[in-house]
Amino acid sequence: MSEETATLQVTIPQNPAKTLRLTLNGPESMLETGPRLTALSLDTIEVTHEMLDSLSSYEISVIESTKAGRHSSYSSFYTAILKPLFSALNIRHSYLQTTSASSLQEYAAAADLSRPSAKLLYLFLSGDTSVFEFVNCLFPRIQDTEISGYSGSTPNVTILPFPHGTGNALCNSLKLFNDIESIKALFRLCPRHLPLYQLQSHTKLESKNLSLDHFSQKKAIFFLVVASWCLHSTLVFESDKPEMRAKYGPERFRIAAMKILEKNPHFRARITFQPDSKSLFYNHGSGSWLSDTSKTSSSEQVTDLSYFLLAAVSNFEKTFMISPHSVVAEDQLHILAIPHIPSDDIMTLMNAAYDSGTHVQDKRVYYSYLEKSSSLELFISDEMHPSLSTICLDGSSWEVTGKDRKLTFSTVQQSFLHFLS
Repeated sequence: MSEETATLQVTIPQNPAKTLRLTLNGPESMLETGPRLTALSLDTIEVTHEMLDSLSSYEISVIESTKAGRHSSYSSFYTAILKPLFSALNIRHSYLQTTSASSLQEYAAAADLSRPSAKLLYLFLSGDTSVFEFVNCLFPRIQDTEISGYSGSTPNVTILPFPHGTGNALCNSLKLFNDIESIKALFRLCPRHLPLYQLQSHTKLESKNLSLDHFSQKKAIFFLVVASWCLHSTLVFESDKPEMRAKYGPERFRIAAMKILEKNPHFRARITFQPDSKSLFYNHGSGSWLSDTSKTSSSEQVTDLSYFLLAAVSNFEKTFMISPHSVVAEDQLHILAIPHIPSDDIMTLMNAAYDSGTHVQDKRVYYSYLEKSSSLELFISDEMHPSLSTICLDGSSWEVTGKDRKLTFSTVQQSFLHFLS
């Protein structure tokens, strides 16, 4: 969320000469009622009765995460902006705040999926991980209704994220850079398909996040933004530790990155694509990535990595374009892998991501898409220390335990999930 002041004017259908002006300025954000201003530079939404009728067909819930990166300094946003805005426009909604580790699980369990063609709209004042947790709680319920032969249509679930987290990769990739952009997306009300992906683990995953412990025993964990290992997942895990949050605040990512790159650990794994059993590995002799379907021994196909992720979105930050070809609405994961290289080279490549994602043009970077009907298998070496065996799913951390550390990533075939942008 930018700290710059932004203003949006919203017209009131019952009285076009009167408007609501939203001024976003951190904790000093406010909503005022007054005469319509005619400045050409002023962002204005012309709210119509048709817009409000369309919104009224949804059951709207606002979910605010009290652990989101912005909550401590921006906790007045709902009270100061959304609540009076909805009240002035007679938009019915419910407000849900996370008060415990089980709140999102409880809200997903309370969602009414029994009504034929139910239309549920969730506004998330949170980061990516809250959306991740909620969808993981909700999707199994929808699967159960389909398996049990529920006669109604599959519920329609639409998500509108507000950039209240620490990273906000989903918002950044949808160009919802501030709350005004999210509010504008609400009134445009143009839902699009939101793809869903899954991780199936052949060994136990131990959650490093208290609220996600109950997912550890599930056969599949779903994600919407990113699945990663190596430096990215280690950075996410280390920077999220309570002592790092308390001591360094927003600076914790830079501090954690410096500490990790000083050690520059090797991450050993084998990568295989299914159903054709094609292995992907880096040949240091030729300095290139190779794909092989021959009977080359597994040990020869093990690669020492510095960076590995599967991206469903393009931007981790507003200008940090990690996957330039990713489009949120497309059922397509992009694979980005970097072999083990010196720390300075890693930093050079990461800085190139700020230059419209030019890092993917480097021949050391493997960058391609995963076919919708295919899956990727990641075999993490048994040699890896537990501290280097942590993966990241949408900002949540999971330690891969046991001997058979095989992880399978694929696209979920579904049509119930949508987003607004």
